[in-house]
Amino acid sequence: MKRISLLSLAVALSGTVACGGDPEPVAPKVPEKQAPVRTMVDEGDFVVTRDRSPFGNEHVKVEREDGALVVSLSAKHEMAGSKLSSTGELRYAKDLRPESSTIDIDIAGKKTSATLERTKEGLVVKASQDGAGDTLKETKPSALYIPSPFIAGFVPLCDKLFETGESYVEFPGSEVKVLLRKSLVGSGIRVLVLDRGGMQRTEVACKGDKLVAVRIPAQSVEAARTGEEKTLDAVRDAFARKKPELPATLTEEQVSVVSPKKDGEDEAKLACSLVLPKEPAKDGKALPAVVFVTGSGPQDRDEDTMGDALTFALFKHLAIRLGEAGIASLRCDDRGVGESSGDFKKAILPTFARDTKAKL
Repeated sequence: MKRISLLSLAVALSGTVACGGDPEPVAPKVPEKQAPVRTMVDEGDFVVTRDRSPFGNEHVKVEREDGALVVSLSAKHEMAGSKLSSTGELRYAKDLRPESSTIDIDIAGKKTSATLERTKEGLVVKASQDGAGDTLKETKPSALYIPSPFIAGFVPLCDKLFETGESYVEFPGSEVKVLLRKSLVGSGIRVLVLDRGGMQRTEVACKGDKLVAVRIPAQSVEAARTGEEKTLDAVRDAFARKKPELPATLTEEQVSVVSPKKDGEDEAKLACSLVLPKEPAKDGKALPAVVFVTGSGPQDRDEDTMGDALTFALFKHLAIRLGEAGIASLRCDDRGVGESSGDFKKAILPTFARDTKAKL
């Protein structure tokens, strides 16, 4: 009995011997999977403005995880009278190709989410709100994913991988051309000037591999990292388009045209520029003349949109060429725009027709 008890005790303690059989194998211990380690790269706050007035702020955090780039965002915007509160994370592969992202947006209590994932067919964005959803697939292999209105999507452009190359593809398939790479002297700032799909000129300012400012002039949108406001000013000054100077052979007189009060609308005094050749016509005849008429939307006399939009000064360029050909021209600010009086918002088509008639 004593011998059996000792044998039983040995089996109970070892767990490796069964009565009457061979020792049972011990299963190898599987190590627990370690959570990925993230290393902080950068963190900062950005103030986003439109026409120089703040309409949002965004906190951006940049980390590395197994070589991949992870950009987290937390943002608040006020757009079209609605307040947006957003959080999200954008993930990029080692070569900085977009791999996945999730952005959750609360718009006045309504929840919206947008997820990006890489599938066998390529990148796919799925958006959902109140149970309804929509899907957008890339039409070309995309190297950039810049969800609007967020600044976080511009972060990868400050990486050295984007220091070369003439064009890229932005999701879902628009071409992004590099117009210019420029370093601002003595500041350590380098600027990447992009043409995004032929529609949006975008200026991205970096200090090392850190994003410090973004400008989208056609939308009058700018963003600056807290403490880098002077950098934004420098970028704005470096790339601002200037209106052309008048040649010495021409004169430009500042005149005004009165559009009379009618149909309940107030009188408007339109501020104008009259361009004339300095030398009179050789035959003594009156000069031929052109009256410029702007298109839709509030515009100045050069057909530029007011604000920080791109300055093309199309009408002034044309006025100069006409003047050099011996043709006078008249250009005027729209009513309620620039130096003209009146209320643009109240104007309708007959109002603009009356203003045009007054110029003749």
